Amino acid sequence: MRRIIYAGSWFYTGDAIAEAFIQYAAALARAETAGVIEFPGRNADGDVQRLQVLIGPASQLIAEDADVEWPEINSPEAVDRMGRLTAALEAPIPGYQPPLLIDNE
Repeated sequence: MRRIIYAGSWFYTGDAIAEAFIQYAAALARAETAGVIEFPGRNADGDVQRLQVLIGPASQLIAEDADVEWPEINSPEAVDRMGRLTAALEAPIPGYQPPLLIDNE
């Protein structure tokens, strides 16, 4: 289980969900855009909730291991969705040619 600290708050979620969430946040930052994602998490009391989180290029997140008594939260659907969104942000844009870097030295 991982604890995610974000925007002055925190929640718990499963390891795979947390990893996909962090990777998606990083991809959004590289693309200089924002997105909203939903996934299951636990509050401080351990109650499972559906979280809806807005993340963008300036988001500052911390994901840390959490030693809690609750069972791991799994959501293959959320992990898959975040993986697809991450991949779409990192896919090359058809027809785009990056600028040629010339070293004049």
